[in-house]
Amino acid sequence: MQGLRIDYRGDLGYAGSDHRAQLILFDDATPQPRRSSAQGWSWKMMDRIMVKAEAGHLRSPGPLNNAREIDNAVDDLMEQLTRIADATTPRRKPNIGQGAPWWNPQVAAAKAAAKEAERRYRTTRSQRSWQKLKEACAEQSRSVWEAQTKCWRRTIAAASKNSSQLWSIERWARLRSYLPPEAAALPPLQREGDAEPTAHSHAEKETALAERFFPNQPADLEDLRRPGRSATGPPVEIPAQVTADDVAQVLRHAGVWKALSLYDCLLTGFFKACSTPLARILAKITTASFQVGYFL
Repeated sequence: MQGLRIDYRGDLGYAGSDHRAQLILFDDATPQPRRSSAQGWSWKMMDRIMVKAEAGHLRSPGPLNNAREIDNAVDDLMEQLTRIADATTPRRKPNIGQGAPWWNPQVAAAKAAAKEAERRYRTTRSQRSWQKLKEACAEQSRSVWEAQTKCWRRTIAAASKNSSQLWSIERWARLRSYLPPEAAALPPLQREGDAEPTAHSHAEKETALAERFFPNQPADLEDLRRPGRSATGPPVEIPAQVTADDVAQVLRHAGVWKALSLYDCLLTGFFKACSTPLARILAKITTASFQVGYFL
């Protein structure tokens, strides 16, 4: 095999047996496809009661008199919240592509049972394990067939009530049902309605889409540069003292499935489940930020 390195270490010199133990090391240097790592949590499976109980043990930060102490307090709070999320919510599985519409828990259980039967057969190599493996594979095939049949029937039932879906199925059956699946690709783009397509390559399509949907139009800033310009109306004063009720009110009006940051993957619903202990800590950090004049 290409990319396979073999290191033969010879006889290990073990005594007391009529067999000679040999040590052979195999190292596969073939590049393996990279899979996306799991990021974030499956928030729909979050245990809210456990989150509230764990949040009761959050450590309150000490004195916050400068920017460094505020940064340390935020980092410590994020570590605690991450630990609570790991203890109460399962991690999200890696994204390996779009799932089949017919996939269901029964198919997943049958597939897991077939893999377990295969591992047992590779370990024992007995007639019984071979029979179990065949039965598990047959059950997996039956589960897949039933799931695909039910999915197809649901699709036909939905199309019977919608003529557009029905004609889409008819067109697919007539033109593409017997062809291998095509790779997803953006067709050539044309700049005018009746003109010939001019964007064929990836770079040309990128440029055409950018010009169409993200035109670079200069902003008119003359009103901002006008000398003597002043804001109309009375000045708005922001209180430097933030309470836990203020934080709770902000979280109350935020969407449950909205993330406050793109980097920590912690949703607002998780913060709401942490309840009053988290609100008190956030209020203390926010008040210190106003007083020091340091904002993250």
